[in-house]
Amino acid sequence: MRVQTTGMNPFRWTVASAIALTVPAYCAFTLSGTPSLLAPFPTLTILVAFALPAAFPWLAAVVPSIVFAAWNPALFQGEARVPRRSLALLVALTILTIVDFTVEWRGGMHYHGAQFTVGVFIANVVWLVVIWISFGRGVRRSSFFNNLLAHWLLFAWLASFAFPYLGELP
Repeated sequence: MRVQTTGMNPFRWTVASAIALTVPAYCAFTLSGTPSLLAPFPTLTILVAFALPAAFPWLAAVVPSIVFAAWNPALFQGEARVPRRSLALLVALTILTIVDFTVEWRGGMHYHGAQFTVGVFIANVVWLVVIWISFGRGVRRSSFFNNLLAHWLLFAWLASFAFPYLGELP
């Protein structure tokens, strides 16, 4: 169901949202040289940054934008309904977050300390609660804006806090 909302050009809003994702992605691994509460080195961006030449780690900030646009291209046409696969992705990512923190907890406490590990865990819980609420609203009240917001929050979390680097730095 595509709905053109007066005053909202879906293509422009989606492009602007994709571009805006570069900000949390860039900040998530560049605010400090080591993982911190503001820059926890999320997996989506940090693995790409580690693989790039030292002069180009900022290119990793573009990855979440590309994945966002590729995951739900119907947003560019103003799709109002949240796709079922996005809900399945959210369920899978929630489960994987629980597994990740369970497996990596001891390493996080050892290499980064309790303040960082607990702080990043709490931040991830808050992010997931907000994302679940947003997706719930998007399912109950289908609109382009609700769909865009739910997906933007999901990919902003993936770009900034999801699956933080809790191990020893290379």
